[in-house]
Amino acid sequence: MNPTANVDVARAVEPHEVGKALEWEPRVGEASWWQTRQSRESLVERLLGLFTDPGAGLTRDKTRRRGLGKLLDWLEGQPGETWQDRWMASGADDAGFEWTDLPLQGRGTPKSHWRDELATGLVLLVAGQAIRPSYPWLLRQRVTVMLTETRAASDPDAFQRLEQLAQHATPTARSDALNKLTWIVIRKGGLVSDITVGDCIELTAALEEHHFRGSAGRCSTPCSRRPACSQPAHR
Repeated sequence: MNPTANVDVARAVEPHEVGKALEWEPRVGEASWWQTRQSRESLVERLLGLFTDPGAGLTRDKTRRRGLGKLLDWLEGQPGETWQDRWMASGADDAGFEWTDLPLQGRGTPKSHWRDELATGLVLLVAGQAIRPSYPWLLRQRVTVMLTETRAASDPDAFQRLEQLAQHATPTARSDALNKLTWIVIRKGGLVSDITVGDCIELTAALEEHHFRGSAGRCSTPCSRRPACSQPAHR
């Protein structure tokens, strides 16, 4: 074949192939976004407005307020310009399921409710998009309330439509799909409509790695047999 013809074919194919490849790339995680840059005062006001309810039990709301306050006290002592910077600098993301050990260091023997309060405060920070933990951290937590609150706060209309569309699916399949979409929204931000094919591929790879390494025995049934664990929250 004429060498010139080969060059012409390559030029004709290249833009299409490049565009196709880009479709399979996950969105690049933002280094900073408006929720993570909020001042403490603005952040607390926004999160308590989103996640506390005068009609709900006072005990729950008091726990959320205390937990958020204690967690922010600790994060403010970490280096960084944003809440995400401080979260990553603290080592909590790498600590996985044992992350509450870090803010409790030096406080003697921790009481059980201290960990519960910190975990509750973190639910607000994650569901309120102040921090975006990594997939390895998220997949080890399996905190059902974190996923539920994220769906209610981040893109409620879209998640409600998805639940309606999945009415005839099995409960396991419906939970699996909703959990996966919620993890992507937590990690990447934005709306359900912003999710790309590349985002889904990235999460699939993270799930495979998580299943390969195991989930530290947190669930009684191996997670490899339950693609998206929908067991009650592990706290």
